[in-house]
Amino acid sequence: MTRLRLQPGDEIRCTQCRRWHPVRKPYVEGTPYTLEMLMWTCPGRGDFYAGQVGHESRHEARRSTH
Repeated sequence: MTRLRLQPGDEIRCTQCRRWHPVRKPYVEGTPYTLEMLMWTCPGRGDFYAGQVGHESRHEARRSTH
């Protein structure tokens, strides 16, 4: 499994469907912690926490190929 220090636009292998989804910063206002949160969306299943910007991913991850 590949883990890396996450940045917006990286991709996470979804724990729900096993496909790759991009991570994004969902908040533009909030505490310093929430402003660094990264989430991914699995269509039909919802939003999931991926980790914090610059910290090691909690799940298999890769740099975006797009």
